[in-house]
Amino acid sequence: MQNEGMFGMSAGLKITVSACFTVGSIFTGANGLTVVSLIAALAAVVSGVLAVAEVSRESNKAGFILGIVASVISVMGTAFVLTASAALPLAVTAGIALVPVLLWIALAVVHSKAGEAKALS
Repeated sequence: MQNEGMFGMSAGLKITVSACFTVGSIFTGANGLTVVSLIAALAAVVSGVLAVAEVSRESNKAGFILGIVASVISVMGTAFVLTASAALPLAVTAGIALVPVLLWIALAVVHSKAGEAKALS
């Protein structure tokens, strides 16, 4: 059974929630729903910080750095689509959303590798 922290969620689930909120924030921001986008970005940051705190306890410095970068890029992607002077095409919006999602996936991989190494030692 996995160690469940705050809100009864494992670190992997927190990372998944952060990635989902990030995508939602970017796509709703690109479609002009500013308030919804900002709420989703805030939720992504909160769940991301909770995930990073848990991952950094179990993994080395790479998990912490990767988590902070993923959180920052998530917020920057949202800020970019909210401040764009013209409507962004779907492909561009998807590309902007893909970058932070890949970083969240990389954090999940680092976390899973740290868990395997901890189990082997």
